[in-house]
Amino acid sequence: MHRKPCGILNVAGYYNALLALTAHAVGEGFLALAHKEMVIVQDSVEQLLPELNAAPLPSIAKWVSKTER
Repeated sequence: MHRKPCGILNVAGYYNALLALTAHAVGEGFLALAHKEMVIVQDSVEQLLPELNAAPLPSIAKWVSKTER
């Protein structure tokens, strides 16, 4: 719903199950691959923050419009 980068700090693999779920959702057609790829995942702050700062704004259409809410 916004055009800001999103990051997951996956320390010691804590979010591996969530990442597997999103991969499964893509495979089943419930989540677009482009949306999944908008989330930056790293296991250290030193890796994550520079990637978030350099992340391009998404250029894909939203899947929900304001009139549908």
